[in-house]
Amino acid sequence: MAVMGLLCRGHLDGGLHLPRPLLVDRGDRVSLGLDNDPTGGVSIGYQRRTGDACVVGGRDDRGEGSTAPERSARWGRWPAYTAMVVPLLYAATRLAWAFGVPLGISAEFFREGQEVGLWQLGGVLGGMAVLGAVLTLGLVRPWGEVFPRWLPWIGGRRVPLALAFIPAALISLLVTSAGLMFLRIVLFGTFTLGDFDIGLDENWAAIAPELFWPVWGVALGAATAGYYFRRRGICRICGRGGDSRHRGARSPAMPSPPLAWNVQAKGASMSGELAFVEFGVEDVERGRVFYESLFGWKFENGPSGQGFAVSLPNVSGGMHGSDRGAAPYTFFRVDDIDAAAAKVEELGGSVDDIDVEGDDESRARFGRFRLCKDDQGSPFGLHQPPLPM
Repeated sequence: MAVMGLLCRGHLDGGLHLPRPLLVDRGDRVSLGLDNDPTGGVSIGYQRRTGDACVVGGRDDRGEGSTAPERSARWGRWPAYTAMVVPLLYAATRLAWAFGVPLGISAEFFREGQEVGLWQLGGVLGGMAVLGAVLTLGLVRPWGEVFPRWLPWIGGRRVPLALAFIPAALISLLVTSAGLMFLRIVLFGTFTLGDFDIGLDENWAAIAPELFWPVWGVALGAATAGYYFRRRGICRICGRGGDSRHRGARSPAMPSPPLAWNVQAKGASMSGELAFVEFGVEDVERGRVFYESLFGWKFENGPSGQGFAVSLPNVSGGMHGSDRGAAPYTFFRVDDIDAAAAKVEELGGSVDDIDVEGDDESRARFGRFRLCKDDQGSPFGLHQPPLPM
């Protein structure tokens, strides 16, 4: 919209007389802080190193706090909804003019705009604003993380984090700067369009929606930050993050195991303890987005590529698809799964013939599994952990 606005400058006879945006104004330039302090970046790096924090992401062993995935998913909603509503106010006026309704402007001003084709351009900008509002909603909806399946070629794939984060962050800066410029015009200057002085009188709709742009920009920035914190996952440098319940730092030389399925790391345990939970869902990508946003669980592709291994706080887990409405499957640890299965049948239970173990690679990585029912028909599972590597 900023580019289209600049194009208007040469399209109208008489010109569009605006002061320069705040981001480049000599006296009113918006600064990010480090511009005025060349040592700022060095100071931040030194503070992070001496405070045992990641020198890249700044995360430490105290946990992520409000930036944890589940918390950022909560506080990021209202900024996203706010950033969606404000551009719709702008779009309402521009689309009304494009369809011949002089909403909030004088009849004379409306006729002049029609003569030079200004309202058609305004309709394009209004349509862009509506599209931006819809895309903003994606910052807090599942389809903002996984492309809808009806999209050709990319349907069902994960949305790259940078594809949403970078444009939204840039737009929030531009919109905030432009909004502050319009505020300054109303307070200290004049806004002239052709032969008309635009103010908060009979032509109020030409500038009033823009006065809310600083709110739009700040809200969009907050929603974008929430989206980033929710999806950034574990830091590749320090191994922190991804789940606010996993507080321990890991050295880059000692990465976390690919799965939380290594129950041997917990030490010796009695046979029969809860060892594994399997979730059945209709669509594994939607399931991943839901539980990742809700609990901050870490998901990794399973060996077959058809499901996920899930890192839960204190038990191993997995997720498979094409199982709509399924209750979680619970598996209990045993040292010898064949002997345990025989014991189940001896006690009047049953063991399903369904193969849930997969190939040799899957068994070596995840162990062995059997689905069973007790003597009253209630389902449960048995899990024999893999041998230590």
